[in-house]
Amino acid sequence: MKKLGVTCIIGLVLGFGHPVLSANILDGSTEQGVFQMAGGRADLSQDGKGVWELRFTLPPGSAAGIWTKSLTVERKTNPAHALSYALTLDSAEAAVLPVTWELKGSAGIQSIPMVLRAGTRCREVALDWNRIGNWGEGVLAVSHPGGRETISGVIRIQAGLIRWPLWHVVMAHPWGRWFGLLLVAVLAVGFRKQLGVAVVPGLGARSVGLGIASVLAVISVLALLGDADTLPGQWLFTPFAVTLAGMLVAGILTRCLAGRWPTRGEVLQHTLLSGLLVFAAGDLPVWTMTRQGSDLIRLSRIGAALFWVFYQGVNAHHLMTRRQPLGATAGIRLVVIPFLFGLLLLLPNPDLMSRLGAYSVSLGISMYSWMPVVAGRTVVLAVFNLAAALACLGSLKALRARSGELAVLPVLALAVAMSPWVADLGSGSWILPVFWQPLAVIGFTMLSQGALWAEAYVLTGLLLKTARGGGVATV
Repeated sequence: MKKLGVTCIIGLVLGFGHPVLSANILDGSTEQGVFQMAGGRADLSQDGKGVWELRFTLPPGSAAGIWTKSLTVERKTNPAHALSYALTLDSAEAAVLPVTWELKGSAGIQSIPMVLRAGTRCREVALDWNRIGNWGEGVLAVSHPGGRETISGVIRIQAGLIRWPLWHVVMAHPWGRWFGLLLVAVLAVGFRKQLGVAVVPGLGARSVGLGIASVLAVISVLALLGDADTLPGQWLFTPFAVTLAGMLVAGILTRCLAGRWPTRGEVLQHTLLSGLLVFAAGDLPVWTMTRQGSDLIRLSRIGAALFWVFYQGVNAHHLMTRRQPLGATAGIRLVVIPFLFGLLLLLPNPDLMSRLGAYSVSLGISMYSWMPVVAGRTVVLAVFNLAAALACLGSLKALRARSGELAVLPVLALAVAMSPWVADLGSGSWILPVFWQPLAVIGFTMLSQGALWAEAYVLTGLLLKTARGGGVATV
């Protein structure tokens, strides 16, 4: 195990190289210029040091920017991996300035919105070649931030397409990140005794150990919430460091509150479960519609940090009250919660719901256009309801014992999926006499809202009754 660990560490060091500049967006372009919209004005030039400057004047409601074409970047022949840029804003009138990179190609556009403030902003963003296709045009658009005043200023631009070393490329792929998490877990288990020997003597008093754990936790949360784009837009080893910090926090708490260093199984549990949240964290907006299936295994940074802290807090509570760490089953149920709620963000996406529903409804049946969407939403809600019941009851055995009571959950899923169409029935879908139309509006609205309230009532009731030892039938 030690030899394996040393080999992996050497491989990491050798695989970590400096990014290679593939092409500079402005210097490598044969066609470039400015655009002006709704009265905005812009001018592009180079200073004495060769740095490109965009001078802008923006009345309210206007926009301006630069464009560049004919950049020799092909997806197959010159596979750049990321856009690396540094933008420096110098403006007395604009405290904040909305800016957007638009990378256009044969397949579509990759948009990278941001908000500039005074000073320099440096970022590195992974290129989505499936969305871009073959490179066509790069655009940097600047918009008026709002208000009644005309603003002006200068943006100094340094931007280039870069190629990552092999290890960075592997980490950019979702499967590569999960492999990295597994590798960290194996190394943590293999070096468990060495970590204990290195950490335990330095803890001293119990208060010192708890203080060290608290500092590690705060640093880890700040790293999770750091201003960086989708992994690996952060420093390459940030997810590894935060994962190891999570294991060390749990280990130090176990040492201070239970009087021992964690076992191999506990080290593996703390590394995998806390690391799952870390490696799933990305720049997803909070509570927005899921656009593709891979988003189901991704979390917003806020969500990942929240449940990372929640996991450590529940583990600390178990250690203080029972002198035992949080069990593996309870830990899995806790960490799965944010991913489970991600299922609900699938519901507003009609395309994904239609595709899912097409597998659920027989294609040989003549069906209405809304049936695949209803079927897809029913499947998602039924899975969510049953998973929530399993999380509350704690085991498949308990779930099977109450299968008759839980039969109401798929029925509720169908009722909730049908609720938008039920509401439409009272809003003109049926031609009714004038006298009956207001009654139909009220009645069908009550039915559609009733399904939603029934879903919320049953789930919250299931949670509360299960916590108090009651069964689903009491709900």
